[in-house]
Amino acid sequence: KMKGVYLSLTTLAFSEIIRILATNLMDITGGTQGIKNIPRFRVLFWNLDTNVKYFYFVWTVAVLLCLLSMRIAHSKWGREFKAVKDNAEAIESLGLDIKKIKIRAFTLAAVYGALGGALYAHFNQFVTSLSFTTDLSISYVIMLMIGGIGNILGLALMQFVMYSNVYATGINPYGTACLNCIQTYQLLVL
Repeated sequence: KMKGVYLSLTTLAFSEIIRILATNLMDITGGTQGIKNIPRFRVLFWNLDTNVKYFYFVWTVAVLLCLLSMRIAHSKWGREFKAVKDNAEAIESLGLDIKKIKIRAFTLAAVYGALGGALYAHFNQFVTSLSFTTDLSISYVIMLMIGGIGNILGLALMQFVMYSNVYATGINPYGTACLNCIQTYQLLVL
């Protein structure tokens, strides 16, 4: 029954505990060495063996999930999510089960996050607990606060602004653009 800042701090603490566990469970996660040689996705007969192909695949997935998010936002579920966010007591007085709505929202966020993590792992072909630090969580919160919670275009713009130095350097532009697309996609969940 945590709310507001306490929920945020607890979430950050929980993510740090999971990161430390992932680092220390050498047999399962490989520890700081991570999981190596993750194969690239293969979609039906389309082999995503280059960064350019993967770039277009990730953007296609991101656009489809963005459209799905907008569709959900304008559905009964979306109205319930917004209502719980705005005034949970009023929703409860109408007889709706807040726990059920929150579980639905967290499950949907977990599905989006899992898809984003899978895209990230298959793009890098390597994943380690050191890739997901508290700094990354804080940058997501900054993007949310400045870009606007619930504003998809604002989030995409903030993601681009925060990572524009990577775009400006020109180092592996397709690779960094893929990763940034994945990060934007994960922000949609939040």
